[in-house]
Amino acid sequence: MRREPIQISGAEGNRIKFLSAGKTPTDILSRRYIECYFAGTVQANIKVDPATLPAFLTSSQVFKVKEHDRVVLPCEVTNLGPYILAWKKGIAVLSAGSVKVSPDPRVSLINGFNLEIRDAGPQDAGDYVCQIGTLDPREITHTLEILVPPEISYVSSNGRMEVKKGTSVHLECRASGNPVPKITWSRKNNLLPGGDQTAITSVLVLDRVDRHHAGIYQCTASNGIGEDAIQQIFLHVLCEYNFFYFQNLL
Repeated sequence: MRREPIQISGAEGNRIKFLSAGKTPTDILSRRYIECYFAGTVQANIKVDPATLPAFLTSSQVFKVKEHDRVVLPCEVTNLGPYILAWKKGIAVLSAGSVKVSPDPRVSLINGFNLEIRDAGPQDAGDYVCQIGTLDPREITHTLEILVPPEISYVSSNGRMEVKKGTSVHLECRASGNPVPKITWSRKNNLLPGGDQTAITSVLVLDRVDRHHAGIYQCTASNGIGEDAIQQIFLHVLCEYNFFYFQNLL
């Protein structure tokens, strides 16, 4: 839709014509220099004092919160005047002015334009932009990281393995969480076959197993958030006489 020029009458009957080029009056007045035309022939420049333009009192920050915690992302400005302050995440507008746009009941504005998120989850991680709607938008960006305790998502053979003597065995353990969990293997009431007490790896390899390898192997996932996650694998070694050897199962 074509926007008509904005005209203001002067003291001598002259008219100032603002060539809006599709901009609103607020957009026009937000420019540092505004081109004006008097009766289509006289041209002038109006200076806008930068000290009167909005400015942020808050700087960009990184926030790290635990899953299900509450977080407040601050955005304080001075000289906001007629300009609109908006919160965005990606292409989604969360608020415009004092109006909350997001349908998420966990999101709200508090104490002015600070953005509150309750019961934070992994889906809330990302960049949040607080933007002042000047012609050349001014903005700050907060990064939100959600810290999630470790959770083991997979262990080999659902925690129970039966293998023949002399074969090689791969015990695998996978876990999720933020930060990425560290996987540590240990053996209940015994050392690992290599003589170590623990091994930091997602896949524990046992070569040419025999009855001395049988037992309970424990996978521990840890990332410093909440409690460690633990899963066990019962390894049974079948020898040539079809006997099962169990060592240190209890």
